[in-house]
Amino acid sequence: MAVLKVEGISKRFGGVRAIEDFSMEAKGGEIHGIIGPNGAGKTTIFNVISGIYPADEGRVFLDGKDITRMEQHEITREGMGRTFQNIRLFKGLSVLDNVMCAFDPQSKYGVPGSLLPLSGRFREEKRGREICMHYLEVVGLAHAAKERPENMSYGHRRRLEIARALTCQPKVLLLDEPAAGMNPVEVGELTELIQRLSRQI
Repeated sequence: MAVLKVEGISKRFGGVRAIEDFSMEAKGGEIHGIIGPNGAGKTTIFNVISGIYPADEGRVFLDGKDITRMEQHEITREGMGRTFQNIRLFKGLSVLDNVMCAFDPQSKYGVPGSLLPLSGRFREEKRGREICMHYLEVVGLAHAAKERPENMSYGHRRRLEIARALTCQPKVLLLDEPAAGMNPVEVGELTELIQRLSRQI
């Protein structure tokens, strides 16, 4: 069974048809690419699949479940990770803290735990750090956990975005132009990383 199935999605902005009757299927472990010129609608496809834009027509299934009308955070919880065409990191936070932001919705303490210094909160924070450090190690950035992303190379910032998306423990990982702006060495390293990830997700 396909882990991601897109059936005939369409999206219009006024009189402009950004996507028309787009379909695809992806099984676990597969790598797919959407190729087209600027303005062809590639990012719009990602935005519809991940719930940023509602589809005007068609349906999207994640691991057999219809996610077409779900909110973005619900789709993330169902198992979809996402990076963006433009890098979106938090300046002023460390590399580790940037990844920890993605772990926070998975934390298993409620409002009292977030307000009071209860033992459950400290256990969850420890668990979160361990998970986030694991994914930083996966993308080769564990050594830079205490650095600020604004002091890192472009290629490393791209890797950091991927680590943050992996922290959501996705079944499907959408990478929007992940190699844009990279030099040939960085592209080669990123390609190897994506191939490794395809065997793990």
